[in-house]
Amino acid sequence: MRERAEWDVAIVGGGPAGLAAASASAAAGARTVVLERAEHPRYKTCGGGLLGVSQAAVAGQIALPVRDEVRSATFTLRGGSEFSRSNAEPLLAMVVRDEFDAALLGRAQESGAVVRQQVQVRAIDQADGHATARLADGTAVTATVIIGADGSSGVTARHVGAQFAQVDLGLELEIAVPEAVGRAWAGRLLLDWGEIPGSYGWVFPKGDRLTVGVIAARGQGDATKGYLREFVGRLCGGVR
Repeated sequence: MRERAEWDVAIVGGGPAGLAAASASAAAGARTVVLERAEHPRYKTCGGGLLGVSQAAVAGQIALPVRDEVRSATFTLRGGSEFSRSNAEPLLAMVVRDEFDAALLGRAQESGAVVRQQVQVRAIDQADGHATARLADGTAVTATVIIGADGSSGVTARHVGAQFAQVDLGLELEIAVPEAVGRAWAGRLLLDWGEIPGSYGWVFPKGDRLTVGVIAARGQGDATKGYLREFVGRLCGGVR
């Protein structure tokens, strides 16, 4: 007789995708565990803009911790050729990831999921009708199903042989701003197309702070860091 797995569902990664999956599986009656390498609350590099489909996915499940609603977008090309567009309805709901993730974490636990934090998954095995997550401390977690929610460079992606034509490097800052600057950016985002091919920078408003970052293909670390320095310097030299 085949031995029953310890869990019905094990989820590697405790970000929004992993916690949403945990809520759904636990609410459906599955014995569910989340394996998260960090510990909440945690900072996570992320623009934090939720599209309508993302907001709909959590509607009625959590109180969405919205810092701002974006209705206007400004676009620039290497800092020039600026144009803006506005919309009557919100384009994005802006959240801070530690607050958003905390709300999703609470929902997953209320649904019956067990969340194990500061747990590093080193490898995944499959045999005898179940999967096993091998942990850094030498122990293992077995489940009928393992869901990979640990990102494109995570252990679950490597296990299934995922390959990507391009992997990006994103660099980001959370900048505290005075009240007057926060008001100037309220409801408006900025996207800048950079000099590195395929790169862009962003500014997202979140009340008392701005999320400022840039992204480009990995392998151009020095150039990407230079883009971030130039982008932030340009903003600080004349915050619009």
